[in-house]
Amino acid sequence: MLIPPDDHVLLLAESWLKLLSDLGRAPATLTAYRSALHHYFSFCSQNSIEPEKVRFEDLAAYISP
Repeated sequence: MLIPPDDHVLLLAESWLKLLSDLGRAPATLTAYRSALHHYFSFCSQNSIEPEKVRFEDLAAYISP
């Protein structure tokens, strides 16, 4: 079952991307980061993981493939 991240998690992610934009990061970099976050949030959803409560083991499972 897919569980979408809470709105506050998405808001934090977008706030972080806005900060990077304000610091002058290239649009392509922001697009890549946004895509990576979307991929990570999808992984969390598929594995019933709350992104803000991730454990080391969860991150290891995410990056292992």
